[in-house]
Amino acid sequence: MKARTIRPTTRTLRWAATALLIAIGGCGSGDKGTTATSDAASVPAKERSSRTVGAKGGTAEERLGIDAATAGRDSIDSVITGSGFGLIGSIVVPFKALPIADRADVVRALALCLQAYYQSDEFKGDYAKVREQRKPQPPSYQRTPEQEVDDANAESRKQMAEARKTLLPMLPEANRAEVEQSYADNEKSLDDPVMRQYRLNAVQSERAQHMAEFENSMQTWQQTYPEDPQPVIVQRLRDFIALADSVDFDAELVVKDGKKHFAKPEYESKSSDWKWAFRTGRESVHAAREVAASWLAELK
Repeated sequence: MKARTIRPTTRTLRWAATALLIAIGGCGSGDKGTTATSDAASVPAKERSSRTVGAKGGTAEERLGIDAATAGRDSIDSVITGSGFGLIGSIVVPFKALPIADRADVVRALALCLQAYYQSDEFKGDYAKVREQRKPQPPSYQRTPEQEVDDANAESRKQMAEARKTLLPMLPEANRAEVEQSYADNEKSLDDPVMRQYRLNAVQSERAQHMAEFENSMQTWQQTYPEDPQPVIVQRLRDFIALADSVDFDAELVVKDGKKHFAKPEYESKSSDWKWAFRTGRESVHAAREVAASWLAELK
């Protein structure tokens, strides 16, 4: 089939971009009138969304089915870890249903709303709770290694005693002596100091491995959820701005075998974030970028 060249429009939208992480992740604190330090964010979040998008169509949160009371808190994991799809997945369909002319305004309203939340005292409290919830717990044991070996030995003796009662009578008499001897040998090994030390070493080694895994997870946790999240937010904003600036919104698409592809082969190897931003459209991405740049300037 001959490739057919088409021009991209916002009608090519298939997903809300992960790159719009800071823009369409929800508002949060809207009902409580959270304010930010910037003039743009000084209006209560829910009221600001209504003003920006217009009462005719409802607030940005209402039009996307976002619960303004919890969306900010629900966005923390996605913003901090950079895993955007969990943040935007539920609003993909309503975002696609918005009139094309309204999408940039909705994105801008939510970006400002999210900025207000992330600059509020409520965010500080919510983040501290999320951070504590994600903190790994050290391994704990109710028994000492010695007691664990004793418990394992006792269980082995119990199983062999039951086997003598149930299995031995079912065996041909000619085989019973041999099987009984194997039980006796096993019981003897349980009392062997060398074998006991071997089992004790195995338990201690396993516990040491668990502790090493815990220490590694603690390092990951401290890096992912630092006590002060501002450097992470700054990096997310920088990443988004860099991504927005790299997208070629004039890129041509071609249809091959019923599917759309970029005319330039190098664009096919771009990240999913880059492609999702392209599909979301120039106006929506630039609206988010405008807020991100202003926000970043305040944080520096």
